[in-house]
Amino acid sequence: MFYNPFFTDDDEYYDIDELDYGDSLSIRDLQTSDTLVLHPSDTTTDFLMAIYEGKGWDVVNDPFIDPDLVEELIDSHDRIICTGHGNPDGLFGGYGMIINSDLVPLLRAKEMMAIWCNADQFIKKHKLNGFFTGMFLSDTGECDLFGVPCDDELQVELSNDLFASVLGRHIDSDNILENIKREYHDENDPIISFNRDRLYCNKENR
Repeated sequence: MFYNPFFTDDDEYYDIDELDYGDSLSIRDLQTSDTLVLHPSDTTTDFLMAIYEGKGWDVVNDPFIDPDLVEELIDSHDRIICTGHGNPDGLFGGYGMIINSDLVPLLRAKEMMAIWCNADQFIKKHKLNGFFTGMFLSDTGECDLFGVPCDDELQVELSNDLFASVLGRHIDSDNILENIKREYHDENDPIISFNRDRLYCNKENR
């Protein structure tokens, strides 16, 4: 989960007209709970929806949401859950980054959950708090890139689905890292072992 799916190889935007998100959103539409989920729509990360589905939280899937509205929403929620594709600089969105260093002053006062590739570098650099991932293998290409044995796409999908379901069960737990590592575990699966070793939780910076 380390490339930006909203750009072509030439760094041009995909056709926004192909994305149908209905009427423009406002903070009044999205302030119903104390938890905000930012998960830019992308079929390659659909498995992450299991983390938050059915919990009644405020969910933003529009990758082209106005950056000013993102800032306003972060300010008005206590917990911020970010999932999708990203890199050490933040979470990708339709305009480049939906989460970046400009938002750090707001994020420092929040409980953070960062589920994107190399989110650990962003979290540690900016001394944020919460649960987060390092490099996370979510497709066969990433397995090849990092030299992790992979039989087929099904093996990766099983790892993805297990991780999302386990995180969804324990997301409100005080011992989230311990609980996830206990259940997202298979010493005979190199993909799960790789990802499991790159899960972190930090609540000491606040």
